[in-house]
Amino acid sequence: MDMHAKVVELSRDLEASQQQIASLRSNVEEVGKIALIDELTELGNRRFFKQTLQDEILRAHDTGASLCLAIADLDRFKAVNDRFGHVVGDHLLKLFAELLKRHMRGRGPAARYGGRSSRCCSPTPESKKRTGLSRR
Repeated sequence: MDMHAKVVELSRDLEASQQQIASLRSNVEEVGKIALIDELTELGNRRFFKQTLQDEILRAHDTGASLCLAIADLDRFKAVNDRFGHVVGDHLLKLFAELLKRHMRGRGPAARYGGRSSRCCSPTPESKKRTGLSRR
């Protein structure tokens, strides 16, 4: 095989390898997202919340900003599941997740922490804004 043919072959191999690397990076990124998202509610999961809370705490410390942490727990959720079944319970969790996403959009992370419990945190400069966030 002459030198030119070898260079062409190596170039093709390099291009194929680069495409494989790009595909693998994409797969790793997708798996990383899946590992941080609750499948039912499409909120962040407990791992996501722990990671982002750490970031929010550091940011608040660095900037001197206040930080609001809200914990929401759906009262009587077990009774809903027992009476109406898990399909209805899942639907209720999805509805609550949509409300939480809508109210937290652009304000900070929200996550399903487990079962019927959700967490959100928001950097807020004034106590009235923190109270408003938790009441919503």
